[in-house]
Amino acid sequence: MLAILLVCSLAAVNAINTQDIRRYMDVSFAHYDHSPLDGLVEENEWDATIYREDLNNDTCVTLQEYLAVHTCPQAAALYHHYDHNSDSCLKVADMSQEFHLIDHSGDNVVSLHEWELYFQHLTQKLFGHLIHGPGSGR
Repeated sequence: MLAILLVCSLAAVNAINTQDIRRYMDVSFAHYDHSPLDGLVEENEWDATIYREDLNNDTCVTLQEYLAVHTCPQAAALYHHYDHNSDSCLKVADMSQEFHLIDHSGDNVVSLHEWELYFQHLTQKLFGHLIHGPGSGR
């Protein structure tokens, strides 16, 4: 996922700040909003992450597959966050459940505003000890 690239690269130099996170979230949102390109992320666009990261095409992304795609120490924490039923297998159902957490309004599409709020909250929840800058509480 693009969202982890920001966390990994900035955490490596211990330089995460909220403005960088917001800028990157805008770019990652644009990456997911592709079919149709309409300023909203639909569930099928979000779920496609599983197909890109399932290296052996068995409909299950294991931690090993995830870490092969995302090579930083923070990747494992994100994997475990997305693995809602803790079965060590990310499936479309896990991503679907996460999509509905992002879709705060419940309208089955994710706006840029919902995307930013969700990923800022998730980054703070999982990696708050690495974040500094305006609005971070430090």
